[in-house]
Amino acid sequence: MQRVLIGLLLVVSIVMVSSSAVLAASNPASGKMARGCKNLGLGWTEIPKQILDTSKQSNVIAGVTVGLVKGVLQAFARTVSGAVDVVTFPVGAYDRPALKPSMVTENTK
Repeated sequence: MQRVLIGLLLVVSIVMVSSSAVLAASNPASGKMARGCKNLGLGWTEIPKQILDTSKQSNVIAGVTVGLVKGVLQAFARTVSGAVDVVTFPVGAYDRPALKPSMVTENTK
């Protein structure tokens, strides 16, 4: 049962990642919805990402401590931003996303 749940979660994540570019190109409001769903569903991935980034910048101890705190704060901000995008997508698109990068899967370099 646990393997099925993990597989389903993986498939949903892949679909969310791949469909966001197509939706954003076709309609700005649906692009906002796709970005919101992606940030809402994958916001938690900021935690390991920030731990890894901080570890690379300084050392492993800082990565586990400072990176963990940065990751939790960034994950919270990204998840809230995603929820706001999902709720307000009918209002229309916006040119300035609340967070940079606008999605956790975008490369920051």
